[in-house]
Amino acid sequence: MSRTFIISDNDILNQLYVINLEVYLGTNVELFPSTDLAIKSIHENEKVDLIITVNMINGQDAAAILYDFLTKNKRSIPLVVVGKPEKGIGNTVIIPSSYNLQALLRVCAQILNVTAKAM
Repeated sequence: MSRTFIISDNDILNQLYVINLEVYLGTNVELFPSTDLAIKSIHENEKVDLIITVNMINGQDAAAILYDFLTKNKRSIPLVVVGKPEKGIGNTVIIPSSYNLQALLRVCAQILNVTAKAM
């Protein structure tokens, strides 16, 4: 089973994302309210298949922080950013609206190699 990390401080979005990702894509989802906690867990875990983060958490540019961490540590984990980053962030997928669940699931399914037949 694939493993997905969600970094978000929005409880409503967290519930929405976890339920849909686990039910439709069959991925094991772990939630983190901050980039610090997520980065610590990424260090400790070898197998992370996908990271989804909201753009901003508590005034911090969470997407840029995670992208920089992944790049510096040579981790090739796909990063999906929900929101509109102020500056371009390398090789990431941007979902501009946090409530466009269909687009998020479609992108995540492609990354995790989940076909419509498997859903």
